[in-house]
Amino acid sequence: MATLFDAAKFRLGSLCRYEHEYENTGMSLRYTNKKGQCVECKRIASKKEKAKRKSRKSNLTEAQRLIVQGQGRNPDLYRLGTLCKYHHNWHGTGQSLRMISNGTCDGCYAITNAKSYDKNRERQKARNKERYANDPIRRERAKVRARQWWYANHKYALEQNRLRKARRSPEQIQRDNEAKERYYRANWAACQWVSRQRSLTERFGERRVPYSEQDLLERLVDFNGQCAYCGGSFDTENFQTSRSLTWDHVIPCTKDGWDILLNLVPACRGCNASKSDKDLGEWYVQQEYFSYSALEYIKSMTLQEAN
Repeated sequence: MATLFDAAKFRLGSLCRYEHEYENTGMSLRYTNKKGQCVECKRIASKKEKAKRKSRKSNLTEAQRLIVQGQGRNPDLYRLGTLCKYHHNWHGTGQSLRMISNGTCDGCYAITNAKSYDKNRERQKARNKERYANDPIRRERAKVRARQWWYANHKYALEQNRLRKARRSPEQIQRDNEAKERYYRANWAACQWVSRQRSLTERFGERRVPYSEQDLLERLVDFNGQCAYCGGSFDTENFQTSRSLTWDHVIPCTKDGWDILLNLVPACRGCNASKSDKDLGEWYVQQEYFSYSALEYIKSMTLQEAN
């Protein structure tokens, strides 16, 4: 007895030219669509086509590979092929950029994706958000692609952003300002950190080696969570938002000091303001809380040791 099949998708028809007989019925299993192809013929053809495409390699030139790579994609997965029926001429080559895996035109694929996204925008956003939150590898890849795209197109992005701001209506400007204020209130500490980094970059220029919040926290632990000069205590859990904690450059930036961890010590606002751009040795010995052991420790933990 013949094995049952889904009658909505398949039917028994005349024997195909390759005589693919289905379960000794003397007939071929065919699709119920208009073409009515033999299922076995299509399976074999698909297998051959996949093997053929797998053997293909990218035929992009070096300049073309850079263009594809600048868009955050792998140039080894694309090749130039015949012009598609919608005439997506890729960068004036007279050919369409196609995926090696399935031969799909990249332009057609982008349009199809855009239509599908517009049709299911909210569902797609929720799905992408869930994937991004639950998959650390996907998050890292997204960050890498974003960085690659920015490095390749940052001038274009800045210009488009400038034009977009110039076209805003008063209502849009008000909405943007309200959104900025909400974000700042919710992420005050992060905004302060970014502002500090920008300020330091402007002040020190090339005399700076970037460091992270974790680096500063570890640096604070090296000094037992206390002011390096007077020994005042800080809150190590929220050291960035504490108004009493600042970071002092032992060799001031006005005297060619570098903004690096080895030139930073935790200091209370009073000590930092009092020291200002003075030399550590000259200033510290004049303070009532001067400690020779503290001075030696600061020197051993900073660039002062070399001086």
